[in-house]
Amino acid sequence: MGLNLMLSWMFSLVIAESGANSTWHGPGSRVPTPLPSCGMLSLHPTVACLGTLLTASCFLDPSCLQSGPPRLGDIIWRLNGETRQLPLSQSIAGNGTVAAVTVLWAEQPRGQLSCYLPHGSSLHLLGMAEYQAGVPPGDLQVEYCVSLWEGNITCYWDPGPETYLPTTYTLHITEEAGPCLWKFRDAGTCLSSRESSSCTIPVENLFAAFKVRLTAVNPLGHASAPDKCMHGMSIVKLSSPEVSATADRSDCFCVAWWQPNEELLRVTDARYEIRYRDVDEASWLQVDFTAAEDAPPSKDICGVSPFTNYSVQVRAIYQNEAFRWSEGGPSWSDWSPASFVMTLPAAPSRGPALWRRIATPDADERREIVLMWKPLQSKEASGRILTYSLRWQRRGQPAILACLTRSLQCALELPASEEHIFFLTASNAVGESPATKLSIPAEQAPAVQGRGGEKQTLPALGQRGVLKPSPGCASLPSIAVLLAVPLLPVLVSPASDRSLLLQWDPPGFAAAAYIFEWDRASENRGHSSSWSYEPGNISKVVLAEAIEPGYLYNLTVFALSDGAVRAAGSASAYSKQIAPFRAPTLRPTRVWPSQVEVQWEEIPLEERGGFIQHYTISYEEQGKDTQAVVVNSSVHRYLIVGLAPDSVVGVSISVTSGGGSTQGSIHSIRTGSFDHGEIELWLSTLCGGLIILLIATALACILKHPLIQGYVWPQVPDPAKSHLASWLPPKMWLNSGNFSAEQSKQQGPGLSNFLCHGASRIICGQQEEMMLPESFLESTGTAEASTARDKYKQPLQNILLLGDVTTLDHAQARSPEPASYQSKVEYSAVIVWVYPGDVPPDSGAPWPQSGPRSPEISGPSHAPGWSICFQSPSSEAPGGSCWQCCQQPDGGLASLDAFPLLRSLAVEGCGDSPPNGDHSAGTLSPGTP
Repeated sequence: MGLNLMLSWMFSLVIAESGANSTWHGPGSRVPTPLPSCGMLSLHPTVACLGTLLTASCFLDPSCLQSGPPRLGDIIWRLNGETRQLPLSQSIAGNGTVAAVTVLWAEQPRGQLSCYLPHGSSLHLLGMAEYQAGVPPGDLQVEYCVSLWEGNITCYWDPGPETYLPTTYTLHITEEAGPCLWKFRDAGTCLSSRESSSCTIPVENLFAAFKVRLTAVNPLGHASAPDKCMHGMSIVKLSSPEVSATADRSDCFCVAWWQPNEELLRVTDARYEIRYRDVDEASWLQVDFTAAEDAPPSKDICGVSPFTNYSVQVRAIYQNEAFRWSEGGPSWSDWSPASFVMTLPAAPSRGPALWRRIATPDADERREIVLMWKPLQSKEASGRILTYSLRWQRRGQPAILACLTRSLQCALELPASEEHIFFLTASNAVGESPATKLSIPAEQAPAVQGRGGEKQTLPALGQRGVLKPSPGCASLPSIAVLLAVPLLPVLVSPASDRSLLLQWDPPGFAAAAYIFEWDRASENRGHSSSWSYEPGNISKVVLAEAIEPGYLYNLTVFALSDGAVRAAGSASAYSKQIAPFRAPTLRPTRVWPSQVEVQWEEIPLEERGGFIQHYTISYEEQGKDTQAVVVNSSVHRYLIVGLAPDSVVGVSISVTSGGGSTQGSIHSIRTGSFDHGEIELWLSTLCGGLIILLIATALACILKHPLIQGYVWPQVPDPAKSHLASWLPPKMWLNSGNFSAEQSKQQGPGLSNFLCHGASRIICGQQEEMMLPESFLESTGTAEASTARDKYKQPLQNILLLGDVTTLDHAQARSPEPASYQSKVEYSAVIVWVYPGDVPPDSGAPWPQSGPRSPEISGPSHAPGWSICFQSPSSEAPGGSCWQCCQQPDGGLASLDAFPLLRSLAVEGCGDSPPNGDHSAGTLSPGTP
């Protein structure tokens, strides 16, 4: 049982939700939920007047609810989908059904009311009903009725105020005897809606009286219009006439027409209207016509333009005064289909508008004059123009033909010192137009220069004194020449986006015509200008030819009288200001660490789009907000201050005119690292310091020149021009050059047996162990030993050998030829050892000991005496043997004769030199260098 109750509850919820989304079923309809149903909604009345009360009752069946009887506060009302708080009252029927009753105002022409009972998170639809509200039909009025020749009557009425309810309109027509004395028969009934407001009923006889009755009915009431009595022919609307038009003259054409279907017994029973217009125009001209006699109607239309195509239409209205009692009157027929006619041509009605452009005189005092004219309008031309004739006249002379052409201009070269008069006519197949006159004064007359102050020169044509037309009358640039005439005040304002309104005060004379000249204001000269012509009875004109928004135009008005310019004035204006076509180019001129100066050029006139009002400079540093500065339109340079050194600044410019702004691109500028003049100060300081340093160095070099020269540039004599003795101080000298046998014996027995290792410097140590050993002294004679000991107790001194020393290498030592001593040793060091005999001392000596004598050194024995060994301190002989350093090719010890360079060796002694000629035995005596 509980399961069935639950299923029925869920089924009712689904059906209720679907009913909530259903469409309306008409007024008063209820949408009950399928059984088992928990509720129902009734609404009374379902159709009511606007602003009246409605009663709604929502019935609830407690048997299908689980939670017991509902409370009134639980009922939810919705009107047109919106929740409403409505007053409630409750009643209980006999079967336990609960009724929740409320009232509401019919505020809208249509409404939908529904009631819900909350159930959990959803709403259970109990019932839904609709209502309509409106007003009864108001007063009706039949405006007019029309009877058509086809046999029907159509009436039109005013439906009155809106009823907001479906309303039916009924038109009833009865055929009456006499002026609606009694009903003869019913003609018919017609039903219509409010939207059509008309109805048509067929009738058999238009020559009868008819009564018209109109009623309107809706659910809230009905209304009737007053009856009307009318005769069928008094309200008749004739059919459209059929029209034909012909032309046999240039200023007139004839229109004829007739009524179809023989609707009229006599032509005089109707009145007619004729309208015509130029096919190029929109307005119509209308002519009334009433036939005077019973004849086919026709009408001549005169005063039209020659050689013009016209469109003609005719309509008719019935007129008969026999039915004065009839309410209402006849109606005009529809306009007939258009009929077209072309009038015949005629001679042009006026001459073409003539103007000129004047160049400055050339070297021959001649100037070129370009005559130009406008084509005639079709009405003025009165036909197709075949040729233009330009005649030229000098003052006091007859006019001659200067140019006969189909073009619209002609260039002539004429003397500048004369006044020239021109006459222009246009010819077609019928005749020639009146002449247009234009006078050009002589050059001597005071004149002002063209706009902008420039003078433009055209190329000369022809020869002096010869009137020669330009070949083909080619178009030449426009030249604005304002004569020195009275000023004409001019005011220019925009008429639209593509036109300008030019107004001026009339001059103090009767102007025959006005010439208007205008062109774009531009910095580039040489472009053409536009011009137009207007008759002299106006004081304003709208110029729309070649006018575009965003460009500045210079306009000039010339007042002409008798072909001559008598007054002139000029002005400039934009038809519409727009944003500039581009922003100016921004460039930095100077950059500092904290300031940047930018500059921009002025935008050309043709790219401004309007009058420049101001410039806006925007700049932004990295990590900072954008800054903007507005400057006047006359400023073209700006200094940005307060910037951080060595930073990137984005700078842009926008230009604003009367029509908007244009933003330029962003330029990135890096500020400097040094301020203005700081780099120059550092460079100046550095250069000054360098100059002072150079001066100090130069003074030091001058003051310390000998000392510096001794260290850096020692004086090295040329060995080819000096000898070894020149190197040494004169203390102790050894001359071993050119030794004879006797000299060798006097100096010592071993002097000729010098052993050499290739020496250029003889070094004597300063230490005690470098002194001559006693064994060396003891091996000599007693006297010699004592003398030598006294002498060589002192350390051996350094011996400097300046110059090239020829040594003997191993390959050369084996060569017997003396000329083989070619090796040069430039500054080597030699140590001299002096010892007695030809055998070196033993190893117990304090100087370096040599090893056993090599067998290869064995040779002929030498006489006992002193032996001298020269050894380089940088290299020692194997085993410390001195005499093995340098050997003869035959294996013997090298003698002093084997070293020619050492024969002149000057040796600085270890002590003071003895006087010349006072040498002890065994010492190295000085020799003559």
